[in-house]
Amino acid sequence: MAIKNILVAVNGSTGSRSAVEAAIQMQAKYDAHLTGILVHYGHRDRFTEENWVPDNVRMIMSDGIRQKEAVVERDFRAAAEDRVPAEKLHWLALSGEPDDTLAKYVVMYDVAVMGPNARKSHPAIDLHPERVALKSGRPILVVPTPFDPASLNKRAVVGFDGRKAASRVIHDAMLYLETKSQVDIVSAGDKMYKPANSISAVDLLARHGVKADRIRLPGGSRHFGEELLAYCDKVDAGVLFMGVYDQGIFREELLGGATRHVLANATIPVMISY
Repeated sequence: MAIKNILVAVNGSTGSRSAVEAAIQMQAKYDAHLTGILVHYGHRDRFTEENWVPDNVRMIMSDGIRQKEAVVERDFRAAAEDRVPAEKLHWLALSGEPDDTLAKYVVMYDVAVMGPNARKSHPAIDLHPERVALKSGRPILVVPTPFDPASLNKRAVVGFDGRKAASRVIHDAMLYLETKSQVDIVSAGDKMYKPANSISAVDLLARHGVKADRIRLPGGSRHFGEELLAYCDKVDAGVLFMGVYDQGIFREELLGGATRHVLANATIPVMISY
C-alpha cells in the first residue's frame, strides 16, 4: 500500500515549521493527501466545565482562540500554496490534551510528521512524539530544526536489535526504504534478539528489493542512542529509523535511554515506531 495520507502537527512553533516543510516534500514525492492539525488545550476548555463563567467571557475567549487558530491555519496554507493541490490539502483545529488527542487522529493516517518536543513550549500546545507513537501505534517522523530538505533523499540508517519495536519500524518504514539506494541496519555490541529459524533483517529487506548492509558497532561506554547518532554523522545519513521504549517507558523516563537521547539530539529526521 502506497503512502497516500499524511498528517502533520502544526502549532506555529519553529519545530512545526520544519515538520510542515518535510511533510510538503513527502506529499510531492508520494502524491499524497496532506492534513495539517492544530491541537491545543487552554482556559476555554477548562472554563466550559464551570457553570459560574459568564457567557460573554466564554464568547470573548472563544473568539480570541479562533483568531489564533486562523493565524496558524493561514501560515500552514501559505507554506503549501502552489506546492500542494487544493483538493489534497486539508486542515483540522481541535481542542484537547495535545498528545492524547493527536494520538486518536494519527491512527487513520499512514504517517504523522512532527517537530521535536520543544521542552519550553506552552503546555497548551506541547507535543511529545514518542508518547504519540506509544499511544497510537503509528509511525511518527520527527523532523529537527533546522531541517535540510535534501536529507530525506540520503542514506537511511535503521537501529535494529531484533526486539518488537525494531521489527515494527522496519515494516512501518518499508515504503520509504524501498526508495533508498543504501540502507544500513545497525546494532551495537552483542545484544541481538533473533527468533529461532528466522531470516535476518538484511534478508527481509532484500526480499523487498532493498539493498542493505549489516553494521555491528563495537558498543562500549556509550549507550545505543549515542552510538546510533555518531554512526549517522560518520556516514552522512539523511534519516534514522528506530523503535522506541523497548526497555520500558518508565525506565527511560526515569533513567534515560536511546529514545530520549536520540530525539533530544538528532540533527536528521527520525522515524519512530512502537
